[in-house]
Amino acid sequence: MNTAMRIVLAAALTSVCGLAFADDSWAPEKSVACSSNDGHKNECPADLRGYTVRDVDQSSRTECVVGRNWGYTDRGVWVDDGCRATFKFDKTRGGDHPRAWGYRDSAPAGEQRVKCESKDGKRNVCDANLRGYRIADVHELSRTDCDIGRNFGYDDRGVWVVDGCRAEFTFESVRESERRADRDFGSERR
Repeated sequence: MNTAMRIVLAAALTSVCGLAFADDSWAPEKSVACSSNDGHKNECPADLRGYTVRDVDQSSRTECVVGRNWGYTDRGVWVDDGCRATFKFDKTRGGDHPRAWGYRDSAPAGEQRVKCESKDGKRNVCDANLRGYRIADVHELSRTDCDIGRNFGYDDRGVWVVDGCRAEFTFESVRESERRADRDFGSERR
């Protein structure tokens, strides 16, 4: 084998090996499987800088509710109280993330709005009775993206925000959303 051919072969091998060991932080999508075994908290490390959750493929009997028994940071996903799922992330905006849903100026029947602001990056809890409600929309008021499970979450008692997230959160009655889903499902079958 001549010298020129050896140089080309060495360059090709170096390139292939470099790709095999490269950091995957450039990847447009990531999946993280995480399980709370025996109801205990578990942290599953992953480099999620710049990523937003897009889908949760739940595999546990326990319902995985963001902010209650799962969430994520730039360093990975955490789960608790029996939540087990594969969490799918991507770097694009839109899709089924609440931020992409349509915002309306006035809240119709069956909706509740909560304005909550993290000032100076500090955690803030905004009390609201959200029993029987689920997130429907996030109208961001800050330059900081508000990502569910990362810098905001909610439970039956209200909304929490941190790290500069400021938004008006719209919650929809579970019964109302089920009625609309049934109506939407029926219209697809025609």
